[in-house]
Amino acid sequence: MCIIKVMISLTPKHFVTKMAENVKRLDDRLNDYIKDSNENNIHNIRTATRRLDASFISLPKKIRTKTKIRKYVTTSKQLFKVNSQVRDCDIIFEKLQKYSSEPICTRLIGSLNRKRETKLASARKIALSLRDLTVPRVRENEISAKQLEARFNKVVLGLRQKIQLDLPVVVCKSLQEAEGNVCWL
Repeated sequence: MCIIKVMISLTPKHFVTKMAENVKRLDDRLNDYIKDSNENNIHNIRTATRRLDASFISLPKKIRTKTKIRKYVTTSKQLFKVNSQVRDCDIIFEKLQKYSSEPICTRLIGSLNRKRETKLASARKIALSLRDLTVPRVRENEISAKQLEARFNKVVLGLRQKIQLDLPVVVCKSLQEAEGNVCWL
């Protein structure tokens, strides 16, 4: 097995700057999303939320557990989850368009549109509540390089363990598909 050692030289100042950029990006995209919840803005809010979540996960526990930061990130994750459902509806709708001449598809499309609108209304409500929350700020003096390195190592170890657990399944499935055998794990 190959073990990869990653060295970082992430200073608290650099981390705080990146965290602030990710919060600002989400805030800007949130305003665009509230103005117009189109597919592009749904995508943008989802990517901004993933970046914010990555920053949040990288924070030391002492800061991650602060109420304002936790509430902001939790609400953004709720928005992400509901927008994922809206996006799923869009994808299914796109696929059903090919069969729109069939009566069953027409009913499915109508039902899907109603579900999408309900989920979108819910997402917009969450977006408005997120905009009303205090934007979290992390100060440079709240974290040290040692804390960042320790947290980084812990996150990397967790990801490595997930890869080690999932990799055999992926390799097995890929080999079976390459040989023509379909594997439904």
